[in-house]
Amino acid sequence: MKTEVWNQAMEMNVLIYQLCTNIDDKNAFSILNQLRRASLSVPTNIAEGLSKESTKEQLRFLGISYASLMEVLSLVVTMEKLNISLISSHAEIHKKINESARLINGYRKYLKKKL
Repeated sequence: MKTEVWNQAMEMNVLIYQLCTNIDDKNAFSILNQLRRASLSVPTNIAEGLSKESTKEQLRFLGISYASLMEVLSLVVTMEKLNISLISSHAEIHKKINESARLINGYRKYLKKKL
């Protein structure tokens, strides 16, 4: 379960990075920069949290990771509303975000039961 949560978040992160490199819109620079940073924060905080021995600490970092994931979602929706295209179909990004959210929340539930 641990590695599945991280792997899915990393796949989402790599997809975001790849798609951002294909956008040549000077007006979108700050959004793209923030999107990359938020996207990178998701698997990074999962990895840091899973390295902690304390269940409370693991939960804290998973919470941070989930918050960053919601930031990614907000930025993707903002880009859609501004017609800054990441790809012709945003379905793949939304699928990766939703799957990451499902796995993070599932692992958080599991850890909460351990407390």
